Amino acid sequence: TMETYGHQPHGVPFTEETVQRPAAPYAVAKVAAEKYLAYMDYAYGFPSTILRQTNTYGRSDNDFFVVERIITQMLRQDTVRLGEPDPWRNFLHISDLVDLYENVVLQRPVGETFVTGPDNALPIRELADLCRTLTGFAGNIEWNTIPKRPGEIYYLNSDPTHAGEVLGWAPKVELEEGLAATVDLWR
Repeated sequence: TMETYGHQPHGVPFTEETVQRPAAPYAVAKVAAEKYLAYMDYAYGFPSTILRQTNTYGRSDNDFFVVERIITQMLRQDTVRLGEPDPWRNFLHISDLVDLYENVVLQRPVGETFVTGPDNALPIRELADLCRTLTGFAGNIEWNTIPKRPGEIYYLNSDPTHAGEVLGWAPKVELEEGLAATVDLWR
């Protein structure tokens, strides 16, 4: 997860070399898993590839995640209830993630770490505005109606350059195009 990077300077996309500063139990567990894989390689030659994944969207069967949550509320309700509007996130369409997984399986880049996702971070408030336009939502958005997450990270963004260099992979689906497709799925 990109959350392993924790609090970083705003405006600088994360690379594989960005220092990890996990600030929540979830992120600490993910860093521990990476360290365990490093140990397994050292002790037993166990092959692994690490993906530090960004927010993925484009699901048609789960509205727990932020993009799907916003879209489904806008399509079904007059009022949308969301958490904080100010965290910045970047978003990777599910088809691009599947393409990345296929590249990793076929090319087997053992020992590599890849940051996933496009350099397209925006505040959740702007994401909601894009979804409003794409859904035609005319209702109200009530911010801060979901409890603040302890240890909230306010900036997550990634630079997929290394995946491009090693795997020839880059995200293809632009955010607005992917959001429109996701709206169509839920409509």
